[in-house]
Amino acid sequence: MTSSEIKKMLRRENELRLCQETQNKFKSVASSKGPSGWLDVVEELQRQVCREFAMNEKVGLVALRYAQDLLPGDIEVHEISLYRKYNRCRDGKLQVADAPPDVTLLSLNSNKERQSIVSIRELLLPATAPSQLPLVVFAGSYT
Repeated sequence: MTSSEIKKMLRRENELRLCQETQNKFKSVASSKGPSGWLDVVEELQRQVCREFAMNEKVGLVALRYAQDLLPGDIEVHEISLYRKYNRCRDGKLQVADAPPDVTLLSLNSNKERQSIVSIRELLLPATAPSQLPLVVFAGSYT
């Protein structure tokens, strides 16, 4: 796969992300109770791009998701995708030993029907904590 092909796929993905139909899908899943609804929308969108480019899905998804790693230093790759260009990730304000905000966590269990949902505070409360071992939480976002 060439850098030109990757960039064409990124442009198409960006076009689809910004179209009204996709924006409506994002809005509809935002009101649902599913924790990963918007990720499902993005995944289907990326699969659509692979199909449109007659690309093997595994290869195409890697190209879309890791374009910056596949083409390091390519400014155009960074500029093509709105979500890459305006990525505002930053270090948070929490420090070691600070109480975390109470957020809902989803288990990493691969079985979607049996995924457990729990809050951080539930994990920290001595009465409900599974053990007295220290709890380490790594958090991030990836699309």
